[in-house]
Amino acid sequence: MSRSSRTTPTAQLSDSPRMFALAKSGVVLLATAAIALGTVSCSSGGSGGGTASPTSVPSTTSQPYVSDTSASDSKPKTTSQESTAASTRDATNTTGAAPSSAQTANTQQSSGADNASASNAESATGLASSTSTLAVQPLSQYPELPNGCEVTSLATVLNYLGYNVDKTNLSDSFLPKAPVGEADFYAEFVGNPRDDDAFGCYAPVIATTANSYFASVGSALTAREINVPFSDLFGYIDSGTPVIVWATQHMQESYYSVTWNINGKDMTWRTPEHCMVLVGYNMPERTVTVSDPMLGEITSYDMDLFETRYNELYQQAVVIQ
Repeated sequence: MSRSSRTTPTAQLSDSPRMFALAKSGVVLLATAAIALGTVSCSSGGSGGGTASPTSVPSTTSQPYVSDTSASDSKPKTTSQESTAASTRDATNTTGAAPSSAQTANTQQSSGADNASASNAESATGLASSTSTLAVQPLSQYPELPNGCEVTSLATVLNYLGYNVDKTNLSDSFLPKAPVGEADFYAEFVGNPRDDDAFGCYAPVIATTANSYFASVGSALTAREINVPFSDLFGYIDSGTPVIVWATQHMQESYYSVTWNINGKDMTWRTPEHCMVLVGYNMPERTVTVSDPMLGEITSYDMDLFETRYNELYQQAVVIQ
């Protein structure tokens, strides 16, 4: 998708994290739980795996420049304000033969009735298990792609699905890019992942990159962006689908930083933006497991904190099915 063909309506995004569907109260009335079980549903593009309807692209507004000195890593990740409800868009479909999927390792256990927090969370999400983890092999973005967390996360998922693809090949041959100050980060990577002074990109760019790769190898798989509540992502894990998610480096609080005027629109980057692969969750311990390309390993983060950072980055995720 080219910058010139993209239109972005103007709106303001609230930075306040949304109220999460998972109840955290220690006391749950049986009547209330019964009502919650009967009424909670997934939003468009959720764990049902269906194709979401296209909507308008989130808007962007100007913010004052603030240099990024909070992150110890080289990535000067900084982002655009947009509408409160991040939009769901279809990625381009490609057809052809796909290789067989890699084996998944799911561990499940029933939630204890005496664990009110986990039980309440499962009631809200409809999960049948309290833990689930996929056997994803982590990849590091370093040293070749110091700012390539997004495309490295994509390479991680593609390798899990049975594609023998290198992160640098994806970055050099399939990732749309434009110079810093000229790139719409919903359509192109800002800079080049190989450069220390590059920034990054948002979910539509990674969906486009994946679909370009699938077209080149004749695959029937499709990557698509989803913008759903955090709890809806766990259903993908249960079905064996890792999720590429946007959050922040080391779960740091994010803030608005550099602003660029792209095709007459002010677009502001949020720092320290980061992209990872969600591969598991543990309801009793309230943690999520991710493949973090900055660390080059599988690690765990506090579930509630991760949800907060996910919301700050506009509930962006990409799934491949």
